[in-house]
Amino acid sequence: MSIKDLDIQEIIDDPNLSNNATLDKISALYMSEGYIVTMRTTNQLQLIKKKEFSLIWATLWLLLWIVGILVYIFYYLSKKDKQINITLKEEKIKTISSIEELCKLSALLKDGHLTQEEFKEQKKIILS
Repeated sequence: MSIKDLDIQEIIDDPNLSNNATLDKISALYMSEGYIVTMRTTNQLQLIKKKEFSLIWATLWLLLWIVGILVYIFYYLSKKDKQINITLKEEKIKTISSIEELCKLSALLKDGHLTQEEFKEQKKIILS
């Protein structure tokens, strides 16, 4: 049985009941649901329902937590590290080193350590 706001409102709206009788009916209704009266005046009523510890719910949540952790651990252990291998062709490696050598030759030419003819000869050797 559940107390509805409509039931309480009907008791409050009943013109045949005094304030004391109205509060008696309402408190009886709530007390049947496990509430305890903590304070009562001529026109006010305060009730409380103590919280209950449920061993069943506690056990279910504990099992759910443990199972969740175990599932994640097994998932983590089953994963493998990702590995990527990149291999360049010899041509690409040679091209990169050729560009570096040409840059060095160009710097030597600009500094005046090489003549234009020496630069052209070395350039032909590198590019061949």
